[in-house]
Amino acid sequence: MVLLSLLEILALATATLLACGKYGTRNMAPLAALPLAATLLGIIDFEAALPIAMAPPVGLIAAMQLERGRAYGELIAAASIPGLVLGLFMLANIDDWVESPEQLTLAMSQLEEAGTPEEIAAIQILWSTMVRLLPGFTFVSVLLMAVLSYGAGHFFSGRVAMFAAMPPPPLVRTWRLWDPLIWVLIGGTCLWFLGTGMLEDLGLNAVTVMLVLYAAQGFSVARYMVWRLGITGFLELLFYGALLFSGLALPLLAGVGLMDTWFDWRRLAHRAEPGGDSK
Repeated sequence: MVLLSLLEILALATATLLACGKYGTRNMAPLAALPLAATLLGIIDFEAALPIAMAPPVGLIAAMQLERGRAYGELIAAASIPGLVLGLFMLANIDDWVESPEQLTLAMSQLEEAGTPEEIAAIQILWSTMVRLLPGFTFVSVLLMAVLSYGAGHFFSGRVAMFAAMPPPPLVRTWRLWDPLIWVLIGGTCLWFLGTGMLEDLGLNAVTVMLVLYAAQGFSVARYMVWRLGITGFLELLFYGALLFSGLALPLLAGVGLMDTWFDWRRLAHRAEPGGDSK
């Protein structure tokens, strides 16, 4: 069911992007904003409908950036703004999210009867941490939606005659974060250690988001090295599999991506934003 919901959200964002390319963003804007407006006004269930309601604005904003001739990085950054707004909204109302849902309350009551105090405390800490990180992962999920919907839109626009062709996304091996984003990581770390309350949570989420993004950049570097070494087929899959099941994939890739900010191993810092397929 979760996979089906994710596919529905991706399909809706992609369809909005393609429809905006064909009929124009001005004509599609009211339709794209309608689900989100209905959700915010409480006409439909907020928690259940919000992920789907966020999809059309992502496609709409991406289409608007395309009309303005923005580069891929600027397009994706703009299309992820709804996720940033939603994440900040959730952060400001974090106390409402911390309250245990009915299923968790029932599970905790059952655990109190059979579990040890240490097990109960561990689960409570895990739940609290997951809730605190929810705003950051919400933003990351919307950012991923923007990336995937643009890739899907490019795929269909080049194969269906009724849609205008979209510029290709950059190759995975040539993708790189903007250097100034390192200050988001630095500022988030300071808020996390020095702040309290919402500021501390803001710092924790900023650090989490940046570590995920630097891990993505680390994977881009790994993909580049595999390409440079000419590793293909089974050996390439073996390499990715070993990286995934090592248990160190996320911190290792995040470290590589972070160091690439300074060392720029692929010499991409002064190049124009590349284009190509997404392989």
